[in-house]
Amino acid sequence: MKTSYAQTDRYLTELKRDGGHDFLYEVSSVPLQQALRHQHRAFVNFFAGRAKYPRFKSRHGRQCATYTRSAFRWRDGRLHLAKMDGPLEFVWSWPEVDPATINPTMVTVSRDKSTRH
Repeated sequence: MKTSYAQTDRYLTELKRDGGHDFLYEVSSVPLQQALRHQHRAFVNFFAGRAKYPRFKSRHGRQCATYTRSAFRWRDGRLHLAKMDGPLEFVWSWPEVDPATINPTMVTVSRDKSTRH
């Protein structure tokens, strides 16, 4: 039996409503939904023979969260993520591009093992 993205998204909603998973309300739902989309795509590619079986990542390694346009604001070169009080401190990796001049549609925030952001 195949599990669709819509089914996993509904289950996420059920988990959030369940009293034992209140921590899910502490973060924006957009990165959680994006993780489900990535997982669904990985399994679709595996069963189609285009990729290896998806590996489940350790929480001790590199971590990342993907925010779509509805979960972040980009103003004057400053990044504001949903459910965060202030702008996120970040390292800009393209010195030839001025961050104040771009208009991103998706942002991936990552952290490596040494807890650098």
